[in-house]
Amino acid sequence: MAKQTNIDISSRVHRLEQSYFALGEFSDVYKCQLDSQSGSEKVAVKVIRGYSPNEDRRMKLRQEIGALVGTWQGFYHENIIHCFGISNDFGYLPGLVLPLCNEGTITKYARSQSSSRKLDVLLQVSSALKYLHFNKFVHTDVRGANILVHNGKPLLMDGGLAPLLNNGEFTVAGVSGRARWMAPELLDPPEELADCGASSCTFESDIYSLGMTILEVMTGDKPYCHRRYETSVILDVVRGVKPNRPEVPVVSDGVWSIIEACWERAENRPSAIMVEAWIDMLRYVDAGNIYP
Repeated sequence: MAKQTNIDISSRVHRLEQSYFALGEFSDVYKCQLDSQSGSEKVAVKVIRGYSPNEDRRMKLRQEIGALVGTWQGFYHENIIHCFGISNDFGYLPGLVLPLCNEGTITKYARSQSSSRKLDVLLQVSSALKYLHFNKFVHTDVRGANILVHNGKPLLMDGGLAPLLNNGEFTVAGVSGRARWMAPELLDPPEELADCGASSCTFESDIYSLGMTILEVMTGDKPYCHRRYETSVILDVVRGVKPNRPEVPVVSDGVWSIIEACWERAENRPSAIMVEAWIDMLRYVDAGNIYP
C-alpha cells in the first residue's frame, strides 16, 4: 500500500450542473467533469458541508482530509472506491472527487435483487473490510449509505471520514444519523474515553456495523426500522436491545447467525476474514433451498 501526494486536482475538475444532484448527511454531491491527458470523464464531487469560524480549525480539517485521501489512494481493492483527489473550489471544505456510480447505494440496489445476489455483494463488501483491517485501517462508518454500486459491483467508501467530521465546531451531522449501525461501546463509551474525546472506533466496532449492514441489505430497510426517532434507537442500542429478526426467507438461519455473531460483545465478534468465509459458505449451503 503506497500513498500518493498529489491530491489537489481542483484545476482539472469542472462543474456540469450548478445544483447538487444528491444530498448526504454531511455533504452535497455535484456532477462534474474530470480532465486528464487521456480525455475526460464524468465524476461525482462530494462536497463536505460545514463551517467553523475558527480558521485554524478549518485549516486543520482540510489537512486531515487531505491526509486521509492520500491514504485512500494507497488502497488497491476492487470493492473499495477510488478517490481521484480533492477539489477546493466548492466552499470552505474540500470536495472529494469520486467515480460517478450508476446504481446508487447498495441498499437501493439490493431491493431488486434475489437473496443469493444479495449474499454475493455482501461477500464483496466483507472482502473489502477484510482488506482494510489487514492494512490496520478502521473504517468507522460501515453502512449501506457508504457502499455505492457501479455496474453491479459494490464499492465501500468514506473510510475514516466520520470521526473527522464529528467535531462540534462544524455544522455537520453528528452521531444520530449513524446510531442504527453503531456498536454500543461507541454510543456509551468508558468515561476515560468520553472525557478525553478519543475515538473508540475499532475493528470490532466495524464488525458490529457490518452485521447491521448485512441486515440492511437483506431486508432493504435500515436497522431498527420500527423505531421512528433516533433517540429511541440510541436507547435500544445502549440497553442491548437488538433489531427483531425478519421472517424467513428474507433472512435464513445461517445469515441470522452471522448477524447475531457480529452483535456479540466486542471481544467475541468474528473478524472480517471469518465473516467473509461464513458468507461464502452460506452462498452454497443456502443455494436452491431458501434463496430464489
